[in-house]
Amino acid sequence: MEKKLSILMKLWTVEAILNDLKTQTRRPINPQPIFQMTCAPSGLFVWKGEKYSGRMKNRARDKSAGFADCCRYGKIGDELYVKETFYAYGKWERTSAKTKKLGNDKWKFIDLTGKMSVKYFYENDPPKLVQKGISEKVGYYKRPAVFMPFRASRVGIKITNLRAEQIQNISTEDIIAEGLSTNLREHDAECHLREKFSNVWDEINKDRGFGFDSKCWVWAITFEKFLLKNGAKI
Repeated sequence: MEKKLSILMKLWTVEAILNDLKTQTRRPINPQPIFQMTCAPSGLFVWKGEKYSGRMKNRARDKSAGFADCCRYGKIGDELYVKETFYAYGKWERTSAKTKKLGNDKWKFIDLTGKMSVKYFYENDPPKLVQKGISEKVGYYKRPAVFMPFRASRVGIKITNLRAEQIQNISTEDIIAEGLSTNLREHDAECHLREKFSNVWDEINKDRGFGFDSKCWVWAITFEKFLLKNGAKI
């Protein structure tokens, strides 16, 4: 079975995508590449001991080698399903394995949502009754985005453009495409949007060493959305 590509999103970004307010996302490149100026306008990237052309593909049929091929999220034309925090119907079961440090029982969540013919819920529309902690009682449990199965995703994105850039080079137009807005005008609007984006960026990435002021390199991904239901496009 072909592995499904995925990308994690926070609730506000998912809602922005659903409302056609977000068509770009940026993710730190890890480890960070080294960029070298060359005779070619696109330069050269050194990453994980290998050298790559700085030229970025601008269409899916472009087969030339370049740094864009290294993007862990996919290539132009690839489709990814969006993972977000969700609520699944199920229960926790003990496993035979023990944790190494404390010797306590390990637990595994058993997702019964599909088997019981009930639906998944999301943070903006949670179920009326949510079970707390870890329990063998069957019910709805809040689950981290990383564990979201493909069939639970409600939206996907198709990569239409991809490039590497330093985070501080983001333009005002790109910030708006990231789903942010302002009621201010002209220069005040630009300053306000840049401040909002830097705050949002740092909240997620600064503690990981990729703060806005670090001038880190990122994957700038432009995409178009498609809706999903039970693992199928609608």
